Amino acid sequence: MKTTSLIVFIFSVLSVCQADVIFSDDFNSYEPGPLPKGDNWSTSGNATVVADSGSLFGPNNQYLEMSQTGSDGGANIASKTLVMPDQGMISFDFSIPSAMTGGVNFRIGTGNSNGSTAFAIRLASGTTSGQRVYSTLPNMGQGSILSNNTLGTVDHVTIIYNNTASPYSYNIGSFVSTLDANTMDVWVGTTLVGDNLGRSGGLAKGTPLSMINFISPSTDTILDIWVDNIVVQDANIPEASSYSLIGGLCALLFFLRRRSIRKTVA
Repeated sequence: MKTTSLIVFIFSVLSVCQADVIFSDDFNSYEPGPLPKGDNWSTSGNATVVADSGSLFGPNNQYLEMSQTGSDGGANIASKTLVMPDQGMISFDFSIPSAMTGGVNFRIGTGNSNGSTAFAIRLASGTTSGQRVYSTLPNMGQGSILSNNTLGTVDHVTIIYNNTASPYSYNIGSFVSTLDANTMDVWVGTTLVGDNLGRSGGLAKGTPLSMINFISPSTDTILDIWVDNIVVQDANIPEASSYSLIGGLCALLFFLRRRSIRKTVA
């Protein structure tokens, strides 16, 4: 095999090992102010793009603030219609700057209603407690506490879901997990906090998923929550053996590149 052909083959293998990003938003492409309704999001209530002056989520950054005072309606955003895989991975960062009486449901499904939801978690604090991630019940009620962090810090949430009738296995580094049919895993940082959590809402099993949303379920509560770095992608996470393959291929590519340069110089 010629060197050029082998290099093309290596790049092909590397591209297969990467998960495909379906949708992402870091809110840096907008002007500060109300989140525009358009190509990426539909909104209602107070959803505002804010300059990250304290570099909470990172330098030279902007994030989305969803707020509610108790009399101004819910704070809701919903993504554009997406073509989501049956096994997918969704991640985002969030922070709750101070205690609040309400919360926000993050939902995966086909629309904004409970009946169009397949999987969900709840982001809340309670009046005096810390920054929490909760599971949700089948009727979309608040479930058990999955994580409890200090208010005002940043939590990185990753959801890996299986919207099929068959088990699905994935690897993160050397950690191997199997998702049962129609369940999800929830990670906060590098900790698996929710294992094989069941579905929430009324969406029929097997219905193709096409939307994510952040919804405040009550219009009479007080909340303030900041969100950033939203990514939706497939769940083809390279297995541990794949990381070794990638490393070996990169080393081979480097060797062939040096060999080619030497031949050119000679």
